[in-house]
Amino acid sequence: MKTLKSSGRPKDVAWHSRSAEDALAQLRSSAAGLSAAAAAERLAADGPNELKEGKRISPLRIFLGQFKSIIIWILIVAGVVSGALGETVDAVAILAIVVLNAAIGFYQEYSAEKSLEALKR
Repeated sequence: MKTLKSSGRPKDVAWHSRSAEDALAQLRSSAAGLSAAAAAERLAADGPNELKEGKRISPLRIFLGQFKSIIIWILIVAGVVSGALGETVDAVAILAIVVLNAAIGFYQEYSAEKSLEALKR
């Protein structure tokens, strides 16, 4: 159950669900923005509005990271066992699915990294 503030409104309402006036009041701001003094005070208290620079991940590490899941390794073993038993079509299908999954996952993560770099600029 959500706890209610004295105004009768839940205090854990998501930001996107709040009215503009409510969000501005909660942030102690206005539609015109912060005054220079308030902005300087918040800058001193909270620091600059920047993304933290993390360790860069190489494309190879992103690709290899797609094979961390136990399910992926089970599928690889199943593909190898199928190939060893002479079930070539099954082995190729299983391994193709693993590679396709890795390619899609790599594309998504690589695109996210590029987007994050663009945001930093």
